[in-house]
Amino acid sequence: MSTALPQVLDVGQIEQLAAQVAGAARVMSTASDDALDRWSRLPEVFEVAGAEGAHLLLDQPNAAAQEFATVLLAASRLLDDYAMYVFAALHLRRASLAERIAAVSATTARSTRSTLTSNASVAISRRQRRAWLAT
Repeated sequence: MSTALPQVLDVGQIEQLAAQVAGAARVMSTASDDALDRWSRLPEVFEVAGAEGAHLLLDQPNAAAQEFATVLLAASRLLDDYAMYVFAALHLRRASLAERIAAVSATTARSTRSTLTSNASVAISRRQRRAWLAT
């Protein structure tokens, strides 16, 4: 049986992950908007017979990318909230538990030493009594 307390994720690492997720969402949103903008300007400089509506083909992928970016930003906020409240509280609870375990261990160790000392003195007393009785 392990006596080590489980580790709690580092709050800084969770915040770093949240920042990376938010950054990815911003990059995706910007890239998708930029692609849509450039694609929609294509008919201004390039015409192909029968492809008049082609510039509309990126509308749905852009909407999906924007929706995904929104979900990523929500996940980033959730990670930030968990880092700030949940994992910070877990760190405090873990530290408190470690202190309680140390206090109980110290008390148990003192009690054990006291019992051993008491048992040793009883054993000596019995030996002394036998020695006296033998003489």
